[in-house]
Amino acid sequence: MKILALLISLISFSDISAQVTYDPNVAKQFDSVFKKLSPEFHKLVDDVEKGAGYPGNVIVCTAFIDDTLNLRDLNPDFKKIKIYADGKLVEDVDETMPTPFPLIISHELKSDTLNIEVAMWIMSNQIIRHKIFHNSIKSSYEEFYKDDNILRAHDGAPVTNDLTVPATTVKFVLSDKIFTEGKTIYGYADVITKDFLFEAAPEFIYHIMKHRFHFKYYFKIKVKR
Repeated sequence: MKILALLISLISFSDISAQVTYDPNVAKQFDSVFKKLSPEFHKLVDDVEKGAGYPGNVIVCTAFIDDTLNLRDLNPDFKKIKIYADGKLVEDVDETMPTPFPLIISHELKSDTLNIEVAMWIMSNQIIRHKIFHNSIKSSYEEFYKDDNILRAHDGAPVTNDLTVPATTVKFVLSDKIFTEGKTIYGYADVITKDFLFEAAPEFIYHIMKHRFHFKYYFKIKVKR
């Protein structure tokens, strides 16, 4: 597991709607990022679109950060991860920083509400959800396991195998505010989940890791109802 410490200050994780920004230039930004990626990456995207049945829907993840909040609890003899704190390397090991990679994105338009789901991969146990209504957006993050009860919302909360936490939408941009059938909409998202506990981390004291995720991604969707 790659563990990164990112200093994030003055962020509220309430369920209050954030604002959507509309900017047609995000389409050019998507194209610019996509064109710079390797042929292997393009093949992965093609496999997702055609092989997995998501035509017209492409997402490029440019940041997937596991922001670990209890690094002080890391077992001193655990040497198999790369740790960053305040953007600087704390411990040098073999693993490398994640590079941009495609995710799965799906969507549904109901009346005036556009629902977007982002998953790490097919049959993923991690899902980011966006609900867009006019100029407002609400985001959440769900993590789930088939049997293992290894998640807690916070200290003292019951353990569960299916946890949904709110997410702060730092920035969310769409290329257009008119969601007509068949139109291609481009976008950019910067999302940070509320912190929660993962209780199956042997590299930590008591096997408990407190963390939150920080995601950044460009995407395009072909609107369908």
